[in-house]
Amino acid sequence: MKFYYYLLVILFLYLISGLYYSNLDSNIVVQNTALSFDETPEFYDYSGVLNVHSRKSTGSASIQDIIKVANDTDLDFIIFNEESPLGRKEPPSINYGGLSVFYGLELPYKNTSILYVDPENNKTFTTNSEIQIFLSDYFVNGGDEFVVLAHPERLGYEWKEDVPDKITGIEILNLREVWRTAWNSNKFLFLKALVFYPFNSDLFFLNIYSDASVSRDLWDKWNLGQAVFGYLGSDVNSKLRLGEKFIRFPSYKSIFKMAKNHIVVNEELTSLQKDKLIFKALAEGSSYFSIDIFGNPSGFIFYALTNSNKKLLMGSSVQKDKVKELAVNLPKTKVETKVLLFKDSKLLKKSDREFKLNNIQAGVYRVEVHLEKKSFLFSKKKWVPWVISNAITVTEP
Repeated sequence: MKFYYYLLVILFLYLISGLYYSNLDSNIVVQNTALSFDETPEFYDYSGVLNVHSRKSTGSASIQDIIKVANDTDLDFIIFNEESPLGRKEPPSINYGGLSVFYGLELPYKNTSILYVDPENNKTFTTNSEIQIFLSDYFVNGGDEFVVLAHPERLGYEWKEDVPDKITGIEILNLREVWRTAWNSNKFLFLKALVFYPFNSDLFFLNIYSDASVSRDLWDKWNLGQAVFGYLGSDVNSKLRLGEKFIRFPSYKSIFKMAKNHIVVNEELTSLQKDKLIFKALAEGSSYFSIDIFGNPSGFIFYALTNSNKKLLMGSSVQKDKVKELAVNLPKTKVETKVLLFKDSKLLKKSDREFKLNNIQAGVYRVEVHLEKKSFLFSKKKWVPWVISNAITVTEP
């Protein structure tokens, strides 16, 4: 009898604490500042996800259902990278609403995976050897496709070669790898945080997310020679296997709102040009990625100001004698932040807030914004990345 009594007490305490955690707010943004430097907006921020899997490959939901979730989560774009690359069929006819949808693939290449998107959606592979030949040729001659190295530090899938000259970029943060990293580093704390997942999935993620989740080593090495663009991969299939069956966990919705890629463009996108310009901005690195459950980062901007007062965005290249300053703008936050400016992969400047830098030398510059975030389930505070930008390259005249 005492056993059932204690069990009821534990269950009651669990539910009470769950109600408490379900009402905790992880948002740290006080207000979102417009992406402008005067009264007229100059830049616009659009967000979305890539590396999404549907039932066509390893996912648990149909493309139609996932698109509905993406629209409900207010995404501007979504990129499917199905893991069944051979003989793909045309995508279904769907009412996307205001969502830009791109159908890509996750291609096997040597010992790793490549995220691939064909803007015209007309490329079909019939054999794995055809995939290897295509990618080997692409890395030498290039093309207009979007080609990104996936999860570069995943055990057994590590990239061990030099950077391909024509690759678009590399996954710097893979949300599935965040889970693996946390599990491998401390299984007890992972399970302790998992207990409260049903009440607040955001807080679960914040407790397992750490700076160690970010794959910078290869990116920093590659950026010593050339600017290589960094992206966030959701890598979501919402499929947790239980024997021969599965449950949808974590949900597509929780992953979509958790972290996003943000493109920054200098014009408001209309329905006639939106798909084309979103793809162009992603491919050219005019973007950053962020953990959006900390707060909407719209208002963050990293730019180079030229002598003619033109503002060049992330992904741009400019000669040293033509740039006046580098600048970072941030939305106002409730917590302390650290803004880190890296040059050629080494920390050049650290600031508590936004800043401007003069006397610019040749190099590859990128920005990270970190937050001091107190854990909600444990007492320890930790600094974690909130925003990671793509680079601006300053060249010799």
